[in-house]
Amino acid sequence: MDNNFTNNEKILIDYIDGLVTPEQRLSIESRLKMDENFQQEYKNLILAKEAVRNYGLVRKVSLVHQKMMVEMQSPVKNISTGRNMAKMVSAVAAAVVLIVAGYWFFNMQQVSSEKIFASNYKTYEIPVVRDNEQQSAIVKAYSNKDYNSVIKIAEVSTSNTAQDYFLAGAAALELKDTAKAIANFSTVLAINKNSSQSTYNDEAEYYLALAYIQNNNNKSADSLLQKIKQDVEHKYNSFVTSKLINQVEKLVKN
Repeated sequence: MDNNFTNNEKILIDYIDGLVTPEQRLSIESRLKMDENFQQEYKNLILAKEAVRNYGLVRKVSLVHQKMMVEMQSPVKNISTGRNMAKMVSAVAAAVVLIVAGYWFFNMQQVSSEKIFASNYKTYEIPVVRDNEQQSAIVKAYSNKDYNSVIKIAEVSTSNTAQDYFLAGAAALELKDTAKAIANFSTVLAINKNSSQSTYNDEAEYYLALAYIQNNNNKSADSLLQKIKQDVEHKYNSFVTSKLINQVEKLVKN
């Protein structure tokens, strides 16, 4: 089976829904025992499906609860065994409503562009250079965390390199200017594509995906993250976890 997350998701959904052949079931169950990532994706899908199902029950249970509360409040002197049972069921129903509603609210709150960006973003650090190695004005400004100067220098220069555009994009992210960050990272990718080079290409792809998330361009972010995840040689491959992709795909669906 392909290790691609989207492919895994389809396979697991078919497995959960009982739409696989006996041979496929044996193969999937064998892989679940050996592949921890595949097993985690299965658990995530089970939780997601349960959350959707539980949310659908909230309305039904709530109506039953309301009806029972009305019956309990009726002026009856002698409470029968049946009415005692109704009181108990009502209490259980109320608890179910609170638990399910709380579970749904918790899960919905966990998935947001801001939270996903914040939990995966880390300020880019320029690799240490030798003392006698010359640094461009942009590199110096970025090293000093003078992000505004980085942007200004990049905007007036007519000889920016892929590194310069990347640092301008990274500086823009620090200044929370996602539109400018996206423009600069995209320029890095365009330069490399036209010149058949890869200078700062991996860095630009990962930080561009984060900029897309912050800017709510979730489909574009998902596409880039899938690309990085599939490339085991990518510098940021280990940063793109199944959890991250799952969160972004939830944003796409919402």
